[in-house]
Amino acid sequence: MCTALAPEIGYEGAAKLAKDAYKSGKTVRQVAKDQKVLSDKRLAQLLDPWRMTEPGGPVGSAGG
Repeated sequence: MCTALAPEIGYEGAAKLAKDAYKSGKTVRQVAKDQKVLSDKRLAQLLDPWRMTEPGGPVGSAGG
């Protein structure tokens, strides 16, 4: 899931989220919300599993 966030928050930011989620037992989405990494709306767009399977991926189909 963090891979979808990397284009917007950077590789290191996404890696930190993944580590924090693993350590806390929370989901990536919850940790990202707790840390206010992106708006709830943008998180929902980027972390939508259906959109991740579409051509262009989450960034391409979200309009940037």
